[in-house]
Amino acid sequence: MADFPDVVSLATKVTNTVIQYYNIEDSEWRLAKKTKDTTVWRKPSEEFNGYLYKTQGIVEDVTNRIIDHIRPGPYRLHWDSLMTTMDIVDEFEDNCCVMRYTTAGQLWNIIAPREFIDFSCTTDYEDGLLSCGNVNTTPQTNSKPKSHFKAAILCIPSWQKIPLNSIGLNAG
Repeated sequence: MADFPDVVSLATKVTNTVIQYYNIEDSEWRLAKKTKDTTVWRKPSEEFNGYLYKTQGIVEDVTNRIIDHIRPGPYRLHWDSLMTTMDIVDEFEDNCCVMRYTTAGQLWNIIAPREFIDFSCTTDYEDGLLSCGNVNTTPQTNSKPKSHFKAAILCIPSWQKIPLNSIGLNAG
């Protein structure tokens, strides 16, 4: 695909950026929300006008099964009610692909439907899996363009009481 000439380089860059976010010292994050099962932190971004968000929660399931529901594929449409269409436009080696998907309008279409082009890759990380992407929206009728951001889910098995620790980072 012309927009992604060097897939290995892009996958490495996105993965390294997300791991860099993940490794930011805990003292730099500020608690945004805490519930019984989930904690969300945020910190001002040094790259763009906005925040980095880090979410941590426990999911009791097998790492591959969780990632299969997050990365592009048929399981994603079963649970993501805002996603109205999804097509894998191009697949590459090393568990990377480019997908195009649209989301439904929200709040009586005050928030317009949007179309996204997402580069996604999944790799091993700390005895678990890291699924990350670089997302761009494309202008279409009734859609508001949005800048790109990096997002990821880290599913790392916990060898204590809980079988799986799922951590997500979202920059945007």
